[in-house]
Amino acid sequence: ACKKNTCTEKDIFAEKDVKFVPSEQRKADQKTVDDEVLNVIKVHPTLSLPS
Repeated sequence: ACKKNTCTEKDIFAEKDVKFVPSEQRKADQKTVDDEVLNVIKVHPTLSLPS
């Protein structure tokens, strides 16, 4: 981090090595949502994206 009024352009645009890792709860929630969406698409094929 840079101090007050000492940031350089390099500091502002520096890449951060922070990688997003979803929690197990989030993975489970996403799977549940995905399954529900896929079931609705199967019932209503017109909702799917054109290929």
